[in-house]
Amino acid sequence: MDLNEYQMVAPGYYIKYNPLNGVKTEIWRKARTDGGFDMKVRHSQRVDQIIDANLEQQSNFNGYHKSGLRHVARLPITEWNKIREATGWKPGQGYDEVALRRYLNDRDNFKLKTIPKAV
Repeated sequence: MDLNEYQMVAPGYYIKYNPLNGVKTEIWRKARTDGGFDMKVRHSQRVDQIIDANLEQQSNFNGYHKSGLRHVARLPITEWNKIREATGWKPGQGYDEVALRRYLNDRDNFKLKTIPKAV
């Protein structure tokens, strides 16, 4: 991990913010007695704007367009990581579409969808 991309806020504490996706990455780095380092990395993202946009798009839903493409969800990256774990997604093997649809159609996850209907 190249810490040159990060702003050092305090000794051993670094931050990087990506304004395009709203993801903030924080790194805590502490030297060990054996010459190595212990690092803790945390990614966070404010999702309220994404959720608000989804709910607005749901309330203004007027059917699908004829193009064949359907915009059915807008997912914060932090939520996408949870979805990948919950649906058994494996890098290089794609994803289980049935499990993804089931996840998005769960009542607890309706704010992730851009449509009021089932995916």
